Amino acid sequence: MPRKPYYGIIGNGETCALISPKGSIEWLCLPRFDGKIVYSKALDPQRGECIELKILEDGKEPVVRNCSQRYLNKTAVLETVMVFDSLLAEITDFMPLNKEAAFRSRRAIFRTIKIKNEGQEARHVEIKMYSGISTEKHKDVGDGIIFSDSIFIGFILYGQSETIIQPKKEAVFSCAMVYGTNQKEVEKEMRKLKNTDLRKELQECIGFWINWFDRGKHVWFESMDFANMYFRSLLTVKMLIYEKTGAMVAAATASFPAIPGGTENWDYRYTWIRDSYFAMRALLRSGHYDEVERMLEFFFSIQDKNGQWLSPLYTVDGKRLGKEIVVEELTGPSGEDHIRIGNAAAQQLQLDSEGSILHTAYLYYLFTEDDEFLAKHWNGIKKAARWTAKNYYRKESGIWESRNRLEHYTYGKVMCYVGLESASKIAHILGKKDEWKQLKERLRKLIVKKAWSDQRQAFLQTFEKDAPIDISVLALEDYGIVKPEDPKMKKTVRLIESKLVKDNAVVRYEDAPLPFYLPTLWLASHYIRSGNRKRAAELLQKCIESSTELYLIAEHFDPQYKAQYGNFPQAFNAAMFVEQLLNITEKKNMLHFLKIFELELDDLKKIFMFDKRKLIEEAQRLMGWPDEKIR
Repeated sequence: MPRKPYYGIIGNGETCALISPKGSIEWLCLPRFDGKIVYSKALDPQRGECIELKILEDGKEPVVRNCSQRYLNKTAVLETVMVFDSLLAEITDFMPLNKEAAFRSRRAIFRTIKIKNEGQEARHVEIKMYSGISTEKHKDVGDGIIFSDSIFIGFILYGQSETIIQPKKEAVFSCAMVYGTNQKEVEKEMRKLKNTDLRKELQECIGFWINWFDRGKHVWFESMDFANMYFRSLLTVKMLIYEKTGAMVAAATASFPAIPGGTENWDYRYTWIRDSYFAMRALLRSGHYDEVERMLEFFFSIQDKNGQWLSPLYTVDGKRLGKEIVVEELTGPSGEDHIRIGNAAAQQLQLDSEGSILHTAYLYYLFTEDDEFLAKHWNGIKKAARWTAKNYYRKESGIWESRNRLEHYTYGKVMCYVGLESASKIAHILGKKDEWKQLKERLRKLIVKKAWSDQRQAFLQTFEKDAPIDISVLALEDYGIVKPEDPKMKKTVRLIESKLVKDNAVVRYEDAPLPFYLPTLWLASHYIRSGNRKRAAELLQKCIESSTELYLIAEHFDPQYKAQYGNFPQAFNAAMFVEQLLNITEKKNMLHFLKIFELELDDLKKIFMFDKRKLIEEAQRLMGWPDEKIR
C-alpha cells in the first residue's frame, strides 16, 4: 500500500500552517506556535474553521479527480496538485523567513495558483478564498482585514481573480494572507506586500532552506526512501524552532488524538527539554551546530538558581505554563471530547531533564571543541549536577509522563547517571574538580541491579520486579551502562520483541494500543549497534512506509492502514529518524571503506595510529555518541 496523503506543513520560524491535499489551510496558530488556535479543521472537521480555496469552472465547482502534495527539493515550499476533468491546478504555498540576524518574522503566507486548461474548449476560471472566521462562515474575502479576538488577518489578491483560459494554456493567480496582533501592524505589512514580487519572495524562501540544509553534513544514502526521509525529518525539526529564542516546540498541533476515540489528547505546542534533547542530538549529528548552541543558551537562561529546571516544558519564550484546560467548543475527528489547551505535565517531576541538558552540553563540545561555551556555563552545569546528585533517588512521572503514579523509572535514573557522567567529563575538560566520580559509579551499579527483574528476566520500565517491559530501557545500552552483547540485554531485547513488536512496529510499553515511531526507531538503534543491519533496516522501512506521502510523521501510526495519530508533525520522532538513518548509513560506509581497501594492520597503525580493531571501534563510536575526544 502506498504512503497516504495527510497534511503538508509550511512555517516561518514563528508559527506554521497545515495544508490539506485539497489546498485548505486547516491548522494555524497565531501569532506564534503556542498562540491562539485560529484554524482547527484538521482537529475538528465539523466545527473547526479553515481558509478554504475554491476553483470555479464556468461558474461551477468541478469534481476533484486526484490530489497530491510534494515539496520543492530540500525546502519548506509546498506544492499541492489538484486534477479535475479538464483543469490541472498547481498551488504553491510558503511563508517568508526573515534574513536579518535580529529575528523578526515576516508575518505572511504567500500562495500562487497555476491553472492549466487541458481540455479542448476555453474555460472561464475563477478563484475564491474563504476566511472561515468572519461573521459569515463562507464569506469571499478578497482584499481586506478580518478580526478574531486578538488576531487580525489581512488578505491581498494580486491581479485578477478570474479569467478565460484557452485550451492548452495556463493562468496564474496570486494572493497573500498577512497576520498580526493589531490592525495597524497588518495594514502596514499589507501596504508593503501589495507591490512585492512574489517570484523574488519565492526564490529567497527556496534559497533560505537550501542554504540552511547545505550548511550541514553531506551524506550519501543507499535508497531514495532513506534520503527523502532524512531530508524531510531534518527540515521538520528546523521548522519547529521558534527563531526568536531558539526554542523548539514538540509538535505543531494541540490535542490531535493519540488513539482514535481515546482521551490522550495533549497540547504539544511547547518546548520540552526531553524532545529538545533528541532534536539537539540530531542537529549535532547532521552538522547544524548553531541551532544547538542557541537551544542550550535558551535552557541555561531559564535554569533555576538551585540548578534544577523547574518544569519539563516551557513556552517558547521560556515561561512556565498556566493551567491546563479542556475546550468544549472543539472535538476530535472521531468525536473525542477531551480537547486540551495547556499541559498539566508542566507540573511534574521528570528526572531526565537535567541529564538531558548536561549530556547535550558535553556532546556539543565533542562536535565543536568549544570549551569557551563550557566555561561560560560551568556554573549552571555544576549546579545541575549537584541538584541531580541530591535528587536522583526520588520517584517521578517518567519519560511517558504518567499522570496517575510516581515511580522509580529506569529511564529517569539512567539520565541522572548520564548527567553526572557528562558533568565529570566537562570538569576534566575545564580542569575543574570532579565531584561526582564515586557517586556516578554507585548510581550505575544501582541502576543495573534495581532495573533488572529475575522474575521477568529483563530490564523493566521501573524498579518494580513485575513492571512492564518498556522500550526506554534501551537507554541502558545507549549510554554504555550495559553492552548490547550482555546476556541480560539480549534477554531484554527478546522480551521487547515478544511483547512490544507486531509486524515490525513497536509500542512504547506492554498493552499500549498503537505503535509509536520513536520506540520502533529506538529498537532499530539497538540492532544497528549490535550489528544486525538487516533487522534494523526492516524497522526503519516499516516507519518510512507508514509515513505520509511527504515523509512526515505524527506520534503514533497504524501500520496496516498507514494512518497517523497524535500531534503532527512530531519533532522527536523526526529527530530519531535523522539519527538512525545516519547511524545505519555511516556505519555501513565505514565498514565498506575498510573492506574495499583491505588495509593491513601495520598500514592502519601508520595512517591512524590505531590498530584495526581500535579503528573500527572508534569509528563506530564517533558515528554514535563519542565518549572521548577523537582527534
